[in-house]
Amino acid sequence: MFFALGARPEPKRKGEARQKKLLVETVAVRALGDELVLETTGEVVPHAEIAIATEVGGRILRKHERLRVGEFVTRGQVLIEIDPERFNLEIARLTTIRDQAESDLAQIDRDEKNLAGLIELARESHRLSALDRKRAEELLAQSATSDAEVNLTRKAELTSRDALQRMENELRDIDARRTRLTLARNLASIQLKQAELDRDSAVLLAPVSGIVVAAPIEDHAVLQAGQQIAVIEDTSQVEVHCHLTMDEMYWVWNHTQDDEPVQLTPNRFTSPTRGSQSELALLAAGDEFPLSLPPVPDRDVPDHPRGEARSLPAIHTDVVFGLGGEEFKWNGTLARIDGAGLDSESRTVPCRVVVERPTRDTSRSGGPQTLMRGMFVSCRIHTRPRRQLLTVPEIGIRPGNEVWLMRDGQLHVEPIRIVRVSSGVAVIDGLSAAVRAGDHLITTPVPDAREGLPVMETGAQPKPSNDKAMAKGGPT
Repeated sequence: MFFALGARPEPKRKGEARQKKLLVETVAVRALGDELVLETTGEVVPHAEIAIATEVGGRILRKHERLRVGEFVTRGQVLIEIDPERFNLEIARLTTIRDQAESDLAQIDRDEKNLAGLIELARESHRLSALDRKRAEELLAQSATSDAEVNLTRKAELTSRDALQRMENELRDIDARRTRLTLARNLASIQLKQAELDRDSAVLLAPVSGIVVAAPIEDHAVLQAGQQIAVIEDTSQVEVHCHLTMDEMYWVWNHTQDDEPVQLTPNRFTSPTRGSQSELALLAAGDEFPLSLPPVPDRDVPDHPRGEARSLPAIHTDVVFGLGGEEFKWNGTLARIDGAGLDSESRTVPCRVVVERPTRDTSRSGGPQTLMRGMFVSCRIHTRPRRQLLTVPEIGIRPGNEVWLMRDGQLHVEPIRIVRVSSGVAVIDGLSAAVRAGDHLITTPVPDAREGLPVMETGAQPKPSNDKAMAKGGPT
């Protein structure tokens, strides 16, 4: 019937209809630059707390009015003065003993000099007695004298010899007495110095400038030696106790010093002495590792001291305290690892940030004047990585740490390694992925996303196809 009315059948198309391109929104992948900021939180802790204790006991004579909890004391300020009367009496007693020993030594010198003269006379007397005995024996041989006379000369010689021997023995005793008196004088001098030190120790001075955090003693109390009188917190500088993950420590260990050029080229990178846990996991799994491992040093010949091996590079760190919707900043330096290793509970590395000038000028900006212990602050560590890093919007990160890129009108799926995410921006490793600066990252959802899916950026004009041109006219 239709053929009778002259209707013609629908003509067949020469080609199948092409797949329609999906409209997507993209943003450009950007290079991070020379600086990677690692942000963590921490607590302000004292740089040092000095416990002051007495070296001597006694009754408190005077106590400084500022020796109270919360007061500020300056270095060299007198905190407590113990009654020095007992120490002065001991010094006077020991001084007398020393002077007496010195007087006895002087007497010994005079006795020695006098005895030396007597010994010379005794020797002369013994010589004459010996001559008299010899002459008497010669006369006895000539029968010119009697035996009694000879015996008298012999007795006189023995008497003179005995006197000489006694004087020589006394001279040796003088040397021994001098030694004893010298030791007694030296002992008295040492005890005198100790007494003077005790008297000086009766005045306790502040060893540092800081805030008194403990003062358990009261006026006119009797102190015992070794008793604690105060605890002073050194406020010349403070420290911040914070924790970093092993992945964050990787970038700390790979920080480039100020005098070292930064190499951001992907093909040239000097690996660190330590790698992060994620990279070590890749190596253990057999995946491609983007770095060249350093040679293992000889265990018998360490290439650096033990203290230097545990130290951290001095990295500038901003210590930020938020109050009233504002941020107040202090300049600090990442100094060292706080402890022997990782925290057993959080599996993070405890670190210390040193703030050398904890006091700030509040004449213009207001806010807290100084960092105080117990403050919870943010630490922004400004590292300079030796490898290239890229930034992408956080919404562009897909499940499984993947991103969708638009290249040549097609969707490409690329795996990435996320370094950190902050304020909606993700930092990714530029060496561990095929993503490059300038790539078009797809941020909109794509149904049934797959490799090679045709896509087109929103606002782009599609090119006219041959099918549309053929659809305007019928077959000839």
